Amino acid sequence: MTWRIVSCTFSVAVLSFAVLAGQPAAKPIPYGLSHPEALAAMKRYDQAEAKAQSDYAKAIATAREQRLLTLKALQARTVQAGNTIESARLGAAILALTAEPKPATLPAFPDRPDPGPALKLTIALGGSRWERAGRGYLVDFHEDHAITTTQQTSGTWAAVSGETIRISLSPDYCGGVLLKVSEDGKRMVDDRGEIDLVFKRK
Repeated sequence: MTWRIVSCTFSVAVLSFAVLAGQPAAKPIPYGLSHPEALAAMKRYDQAEAKAQSDYAKAIATAREQRLLTLKALQARTVQAGNTIESARLGAAILALTAEPKPATLPAFPDRPDPGPALKLTIALGGSRWERAGRGYLVDFHEDHAITTTQQTSGTWAAVSGETIRISLSPDYCGGVLLKVSEDGKRMVDDRGEIDLVFKRK
């Protein structure tokens, strides 16, 4: 593996792959994060979500069983009381509820961002070469989220959505700047028009 040293850094907000102790990670590192505290926070959330899913499934299973036991007990009492109509209704309800699909997990969490579009853009840009219009030098977007140029400058990049990337490039853009990718994927510009990149190859 080749490591690039870059002079500007920022948190990479995309899904990427990590290699730990010479072996591929069991699962992708979320959003390409590398800071230990960020990774710990993501792990705590995953553990909390898994526990919530497990607790939810157990609670639902218990509630379903309690409901059926109550209805069966009521049916037995209505039979003894000679209330055949209510007994038949309870019997139908018991059959329907017994055949009802059993939910195993919670519904999808709406607050969890979908990394899909950003991931697609990351895959599309990784390993590509661009030319800065009007300046004539080349800019390479490497798959490890590093940027190098033929002007011997360097930096980092990350897709933040399906159509926008953030770059940090020394010496002029260490603070980071957003670039909008054109619909055809052949051009990237910032909102001030200072950076205009034209696709060359991948």
